[in-house]
Amino acid sequence: MMEDRSYFPDLIPPSFEHPPFKFSVIVAGFKPTMQEATNHMLVKTKKVKTPSLHFIGELDTLVLPEAMSTLAEAFDKPKIFKHAGGHYLPSSSASCKELLQFVSKFKD
Repeated sequence: MMEDRSYFPDLIPPSFEHPPFKFSVIVAGFKPTMQEATNHMLVKTKKVKTPSLHFIGELDTLVLPEAMSTLAEAFDKPKIFKHAGGHYLPSSSASCKELLQFVSKFKD
């Protein structure tokens, strides 16, 4: 929504001034189920350009890994980190390293 505010003008008025996000870190994310959001925000022909890092738990039973992958596909060049756990942000050295490397690219 912050990348293109025209999707939902009722939610984000033109007077709201905020720069686009530099990046996004998404843990157990999925596409919205509200049809209007899916129609406008995540169309197949228009990828979300905000750089993204997606953490996908291969044993997640709350948000299935397939749903997380579908969301990642809506982004232009998503970075995906799969872990053997469930519905949480892993704290392993590999996941911490991945997160730090990704976020470090966006320092001012």
